[in-house]
Amino acid sequence: MRTNMKVLVVGLAIFLGLAPREPVDVQSTTEPAIKASPDKPSIAVLPFSNLSDLPAQEYFADGMTDGIITDLSKLSGMFVIARHSVFTYKDRPVTVQQVARELGARYVVEGSVQRVGEQIRINCQLIDTSTGGHLWAERFDGDATDVFTFQDLVIRNIVSALAIELSDKEKNRLERRPTDNLEAYDYYLRGERRRLYGRDLQHEGAAIELYREAIALDPRFAEAYAGIAKSAYHVWRWDSDQVMSGPVAKKLAYESAGKVLELDPENPAAYGVLAALQVTDGRHELALESVRKAVSFAPNDAAAYEYLTRVLVYAGRHDEALEAMETVFRLDP
Repeated sequence: MRTNMKVLVVGLAIFLGLAPREPVDVQSTTEPAIKASPDKPSIAVLPFSNLSDLPAQEYFADGMTDGIITDLSKLSGMFVIARHSVFTYKDRPVTVQQVARELGARYVVEGSVQRVGEQIRINCQLIDTSTGGHLWAERFDGDATDVFTFQDLVIRNIVSALAIELSDKEKNRLERRPTDNLEAYDYYLRGERRRLYGRDLQHEGAAIELYREAIALDPRFAEAYAGIAKSAYHVWRWDSDQVMSGPVAKKLAYESAGKVLELDPENPAAYGVLAALQVTDGRHELALESVRKAVSFAPNDAAAYEYLTRVLVYAGRHDEALEAMETVFRLDP
């Protein structure tokens, strides 16, 4: 195996709870620990800048970035660098060449979002890091309710510029809107910000309440249920009774993941949470079935491979777990 074994072993230790959940300095060079896939276009979507007058609109710009990464991660024809890696560049001056060198990305997406009331302006560009040239650049102006239309246009322009062939299933997945209720989407984005940026598990509890607000406005908002499932799973996994008791958190994670799959049978996050719960209940084969669905529905999602690693470790399939961890570090260097 040509990858950095220290990275893989530390990663497995973290998943097993044998190491702290802190960034690990695995090497001093600026080269990525593990290179991106050589046989697919590799792409990094940098955090969109918030050009709105109100700093509080930062969550909306981050949501645009997250949405594009999530949609791209469902496409098998490209290699998409994970959110955790690209957001290390947030609010930092960076060149596309630096991103290419540190993350192993051939292409970089840069953009900005400006929201004034219910009007938004989105600027976006796709850059080839080997030449510094723009493959595509465009500006979108319209109502905030058109955010998913704009997001879809960005995805389709990227796919077209890189000549990616989409399967019929992939086309159908891209056409699905998470919700038609902008207020519900706002609550969801606020919940995501709490969950992803929170420094302790109290933020997971706050995120759950924001997701519930989103669901109250749109009871069929699958991604909001997925947010609850992920937060509840983390609360249960790290045994934070300050948020809710372990049995209550586990039950909530199970129920929320099940609700997601009623609404969206191809939701990778729900299958990942379900697998992580099933394997700790000793249902290894069922967990493997669930997590492989997560990977198949999001072949570029580092989180799906993290769940796969955890399931394989608990199932005693350590060689396969190391291979899955290698993929995690390629997607999230």
